[in-house]
Amino acid sequence: MGWLSDLWDAVTGVFSSSPPQEPTQPCTNGNCTDAISPERAQEVFDQLAANSSIPFDYPPDCCYARATEMVSMMDNMGVQSRKVWTYGTLVPMTPQNAPVRFPPGNGQQVIWRYHVAPTVNVTQPDGSVQPMVMDPSLASGPVTVNEWNQIMSGPGSNLSQTAFTDTDVWYRNQRGRIITEPSNGRQDAFAGHIATRDAALGR
Repeated sequence: MGWLSDLWDAVTGVFSSSPPQEPTQPCTNGNCTDAISPERAQEVFDQLAANSSIPFDYPPDCCYARATEMVSMMDNMGVQSRKVWTYGTLVPMTPQNAPVRFPPGNGQQVIWRYHVAPTVNVTQPDGSVQPMVMDPSLASGPVTVNEWNQIMSGPGSNLSQTAFTDTDVWYRNQRGRIITEPSNGRQDAFAGHIATRDAALGR
């Protein structure tokens, strides 16, 4: 069983044994040095959404790669971020309160087992600071974590867990095991998903 033990060690070594980190707690009186204004948060969101190389219009998959690419963009803007993950039976809804389908219209209804997006700390009108989700695949601007989860709470949904991680986490399973970004991970994921998207859309 030597080779089998070596293989098991190699597989399990990819994952971190560290427990998932606790969610970010709101802070008051301007003590969150990484917090940005609501206006700046919307500006950043709009820049993320305008990046045509990120397949926001491919809802069946790719959220992990999109989240990491958005984190990289925000790093370049000097905006600090984290990631938020939600698990369960997730039924995303359109702004018209209809289930998301792909291809749009008469395509198959999209149901997720997990979803991930970046968060940024945003100063609220009362001076508190709250993490806001940056997810152009579901919203037109920053939303609270509760609002984000609500968008994924269509008929038949059952959300079981929400967790936060640092930005270097490429994938986190529901038990808290994590994988960091593999070499060329985003590029490979985008290439495959864009090709699948274009084929489904007849491009």
